[in-house]
Amino acid sequence: MADHNGKTREVAEYALHVQCPWRVLDGDQLVTGSYDVHQPGPGWTGDGEFDWDVQGANRFDARAGKLTAHLAAEPVVVTSAEVAAWGDLTISLSDDFRIDVLRTGLVRHEEWRFFRPYRDDDHVVVFEEPEDT
Repeated sequence: MADHNGKTREVAEYALHVQCPWRVLDGDQLVTGSYDVHQPGPGWTGDGEFDWDVQGANRFDARAGKLTAHLAAEPVVVTSAEVAAWGDLTISLSDDFRIDVLRTGLVRHEEWRFFRPYRDDDHVVVFEEPEDT
């Protein structure tokens, strides 16, 4: 598919963009979550400053690598998706994996969005509505 710059890219049919806390579980075990992005990865000695934005330096990168390897070994299928009244999202996957997206905002801020990339289709966007004043 051609992106906005005209370059050919391979993209999934659907996409989920998350701007709020989230976590991935394997059964009842936490695999990784949004907070892991800001934590040092294995091997960090505490010497010097920790730069979470360097590829491979944070805890999420280490855990996501293991998760990616596992998921590449077998096809993963969405078995259900539920949105709670507060806007929390739970996506259940085959092989007992689950993604939890936890809406926590109280201001007009986008929490998450589900859409079909590079199409003019409607997006499902979850955010807090402003109060009437």
